[in-house]
Amino acid sequence: MIGYKGRFIKKDGTERTMLFCKLNDLPEDFLSDRILGLGSPKKLPEGMELVYDLEASGFRVFNHKTKISDLIKVKVPNKVFKLWEFVE
Repeated sequence: MIGYKGRFIKKDGTERTMLFCKLNDLPEDFLSDRILGLGSPKKLPEGMELVYDLEASGFRVFNHKTKISDLIKVKVPNKVFKLWEFVE
C-alpha cells in the first residue's frame, strides 16, 4: 500500500512532519470499521485533506496549502492494518 511523508506548517505556526495514508488508499474494511454514521461528509477548506496518520494511529488533516516540500511516497505493508484489529 502507498503511504506519504510530508511536512507542513500547522495553524499555530509550528512545523509538522506526518507519515500518513490517503483515505482512498486504506483497506475498505479498515476504513468502514472506523467511520460512523451515514451523514454527509464534513467539507474541509480548500487545501485540507483528511488522512490517516500512521504514527498517531488516527485521522488527521494534512494542510497542502502550507506544505513545505513535495510529498514522499513510502511503501506501507498491508499487515500493519491487520494488526490493529486485535488491539482494540
